Amino acid sequence: MNFLQSISSKSGEFALLYGTRIVGVIVLFLVGRWVAKAASRGVFNLLSKRKVDGLLVQFASNMVRYALLAFVALACLELFGVETMSFVAVLGAAGLAIGLALQGTLAHFAAGVMLLVYRPFKLGDVIQTADVMGVVEKLELFSTTLITADRKTITVPNGRIWGSTLQNLSDQPSRRVDVEVGIAYGADVDLAQAAIVKALRAIPGVLASPPVEAYLTGFDPGSIKLELRCSCIPADVGMVREQMVRVSKNAIDQARIAISYPQLGVHFDGKEFPLVAAAPQALAPRPSSPH
Repeated sequence: MNFLQSISSKSGEFALLYGTRIVGVIVLFLVGRWVAKAASRGVFNLLSKRKVDGLLVQFASNMVRYALLAFVALACLELFGVETMSFVAVLGAAGLAIGLALQGTLAHFAAGVMLLVYRPFKLGDVIQTADVMGVVEKLELFSTTLITADRKTITVPNGRIWGSTLQNLSDQPSRRVDVEVGIAYGADVDLAQAAIVKALRAIPGVLASPPVEAYLTGFDPGSIKLELRCSCIPADVGMVREQMVRVSKNAIDQARIAISYPQLGVHFDGKEFPLVAAAPQALAPRPSSPH
């Protein structure tokens, strides 16, 4: 009987001690998570109001949130009775092994920091890197999110972006659009150039400077090649390219200039070839089978 009373008394003390700690840890975690989220939102709003670059705003707000969550986790361990100093020491000892195991992930993190420092692009820019092209949606600690022209969301690790050639298609105020067209050898080249340039200048969105050009670039087996060049703002590239093809075709047709296209000519040097070359037996009608 005394043994049962002793167990009951110790169980009550254990439940009272650790039950209170568990409740405290839960409350601390929930409050800490709310504070981390609120602080992250506050940093985001503050930097946004000061017109700081959007990539830096996202990165800073994420860093604040993760740092506070790490502090809350240590505080929860301390409240539960775990010696945080020894725990931190253990983590430090294991840091080397963790770093070696996650060296790829840490490399993406370091690349994200470098992208923030040098800022080769900003939110909303169209970039081409690591065999993908799209609009920069967001830059996170380990990856960058792009939205492609066909509305696909692509997540690219920061290490691949930092370690490969990066083209920013929105960095310059204007972009040149090139379209190639071929005209027949018998066509009037000067007339073709004048008609095409006049039509290209009338395209909405085409900039006056640099001027519209129609360069002769060379000869193909069946045509003379012209390269049409127009400049526009980056947002109008697709529309201007489509209009360049359309108006140049119409201008060539109105000027009665022939556009070259692949042709195959077959010449027979005085030789006659029958339309059907078959043995007489093959051409003779087959006898009907007896019934």
